[in-house]
Amino acid sequence: MFKRFGLFLIAALFSLQVFAIPPVIEKIASLKSDSGTFIQMKTLSDVGVTLTSSGEFKFEKGKFFEWKTLKPMEGSFTATPKEYVSSIKGGKTSKRPLSKIKMSNAMKALIDGDVSVLEEVFKLKISDKSITAYPKTRELSEFVDSFTIELDGNAKPVRFVMTFTNSDVLDIVLKRK
Repeated sequence: MFKRFGLFLIAALFSLQVFAIPPVIEKIASLKSDSGTFIQMKTLSDVGVTLTSSGEFKFEKGKFFEWKTLKPMEGSFTATPKEYVSSIKGGKTSKRPLSKIKMSNAMKALIDGDVSVLEEVFKLKISDKSITAYPKTRELSEFVDSFTIELDGNAKPVRFVMTFTNSDVLDIVLKRK
């Protein structure tokens, strides 16, 4: 759940559309495709353990977002406007977005480039170097305190840090090939 939610937010950044919003968002919105590698660290605060994984990501605005974990165990998550596909250890799960599933609608809207979905559920603080978001909804604030996306000079996401209400931290560093 936490991993998928983090991926949802990264996909959101890659797919923003421009409304009357700051220039940094305009730069992010102009991104049509992106790819690279990632290192993901999940710190479990109650046991003091950090789990690390690495892999590759690909994005094409309006088409798909793919997150492929290569180490320590292979798996993938691909979201398109029509479905999500998760695979791990040879097993595959596919879901079609359904109107009654809020997360499904949000993911589909963000892949299509509708930033209004993100703004509906988060209060955003935007600067040239980062975007910090705080949940507006009770459902999200029950498990997420906030997240911050750090941006490079071209407004491409380079790091994503999410703090959960139980003090766990998800830290993802993105690098371009």
